[in-house]
Amino acid sequence: MERRILLSGMSGDLLEKRRRFSEQRLLLLRKRVAKIQELSGQPGLSIYVTGSYGRLEAHSKSDLDLFFVSSGDHPIDRTTKILIDAELIRVVKELGFPPFSNDAQYLEIHDLREMLAKLGGAEDDFKNFFTARMLLLLESRPVFGDDVYKDILRKIIDAYFRDFHDHTGDFRPLFLVNDVLRFWKTLCLNYENRRNLPQDRANKNKHHLKNLKLKFSRQLICFSTIIPLFASRTNSPAKVLTLAEVPPLQRLANLAKTREQEEFYNHLVEFYEAFLSVTARPDIIAWIGNKRNRKTIFPRADEFGATMFSLLTATLKATDDLRFLII
Repeated sequence: MERRILLSGMSGDLLEKRRRFSEQRLLLLRKRVAKIQELSGQPGLSIYVTGSYGRLEAHSKSDLDLFFVSSGDHPIDRTTKILIDAELIRVVKELGFPPFSNDAQYLEIHDLREMLAKLGGAEDDFKNFFTARMLLLLESRPVFGDDVYKDILRKIIDAYFRDFHDHTGDFRPLFLVNDVLRFWKTLCLNYENRRNLPQDRANKNKHHLKNLKLKFSRQLICFSTIIPLFASRTNSPAKVLTLAEVPPLQRLANLAKTREQEEFYNHLVEFYEAFLSVTARPDIIAWIGNKRNRKTIFPRADEFGATMFSLLTATLKATDDLRFLII
């Protein structure tokens, strides 16, 4: 059973409002996607949403980020995929979602068998398998092919637990933890790399916003997974599947068993609600371009990171697990 821990003296209305809004919009989307004729003959395909909708914290202007993964048993021909994309673009427009980013160039299908074969290799990044896999594990919800989605999740998790059956009593999911840490560090490096490009004021403001999201939502999806993995002494593929099925903040809420952990969690929620309020502003790009505004919100981001680390160390104290995150 999920434990919903609210801030002392606060209602948690913003998070609950965002959750309800996200679920309602996703329900509408799922119903419309289910009516796409070309999808009816695709039993091996799953479509899932990531980003703020995957975290169940979207607002009316939130982007819709979709990923496609196929089990590989039923290849989709190019013409059928074009028709599916056209219908999805039409549905998204009719439901009032923002247009797909980069002119819908990311609506590509990833083959699960190839994703597993390339896991950790040079092509993992090049073919975008790494991002698709990490976002699937860290912040996703299915919008089509629920059974396929769950089967894909199981197979990916099983790949990280390949040595589990020989060490069921003392298994540490270091393969998975290292991949999540790699994703976190890659996000940080990608942000720095983009700063090398020539930038006008508008682009600088967009990068300020990316930095803010990195410090809040990106950090949250990574460490809300890593901390519970180390908190449990009896990890198994089934437990990781359960972890993947709940939103990131709820993972930390379920983890908070002691008064100290609850206090850290409550502070995280406070800082995160400030982030959600700011990033929903219709003038967010101009707002974050103002240095005074950045001096207001970025210290909250630093406190969010410090509190996340405090929760991590409080959870791992009296164990030697912290060294596995470093060495």
